[in-house]
Amino acid sequence: MVDTEIIRTVVGIIGNVISFGLFVLTVPSLYRILKSKSVKGVRPEYHLAMIMSCVFWVFYGMPSIHPRHILVLTAYGIGLATQLAYLIIILLCANDNKQRMYVGGLFLIELVVISLVIGVVIRLAPTAETRRMLVEVCCIVSAGIVSGTEGVCTADVTKTRSVEYVEYPIVLGKILYALCWAIYALFGRISDSVLWAMNIGLVLVGVTQLMYYKSIAKSSAEKKYAMQVQVMGTGADKKKQ
Repeated sequence: MVDTEIIRTVVGIIGNVISFGLFVLTVPSLYRILKSKSVKGVRPEYHLAMIMSCVFWVFYGMPSIHPRHILVLTAYGIGLATQLAYLIIILLCANDNKQRMYVGGLFLIELVVISLVIGVVIRLAPTAETRRMLVEVCCIVSAGIVSGTEGVCTADVTKTRSVEYVEYPIVLGKILYALCWAIYALFGRISDSVLWAMNIGLVLVGVTQLMYYKSIAKSSAEKKYAMQVQVMGTGADKKKQ
């Protein structure tokens, strides 16, 4: 019988590989933004929310909180580096100083909130179990904020009926990433239930988003094709006349 700890370790390593793969997949997007000197189609609120979420998950994986979750720490550490890279480029390529001040201001507020929360957990939580519970609450809240900003991005797609800035490999990668950590938590202890529930939720949200984006892309393609056929038909009629 295979040891569940070995399964967890293997799945955790795969999760780290996927995390690094997601980082690689963001490079073309980062390059596109730098080359065009424009952050059009990029929601800074989403990346700010992701930074907060990654920080809390890194904190969750620290030995003082969860001694057996070092692979969670490294995976979300890679995610944190990715989101910080996005934030730096957004600040460099902001449309104007007003937008730069807006993003920078939100980031400073976020840093203050994160510092206060971590400080309170470390100094005031009396037991390891209490610390773990407080950090799990922070992870749940931050994941909710991320879901909210993703909802705004989905609303943008709905409003414009355009998936120009939707990167399907990244969306698919995020689904696989969440699925991986759900499996990792499944072979853990009862205390890993938050990690399992959060990632199962992310898998469902990701699959729903992917299907929705695909349906809009198909609808847009069919509409574009119909317009081309109509234009060609009009051109042919004019030639006959």
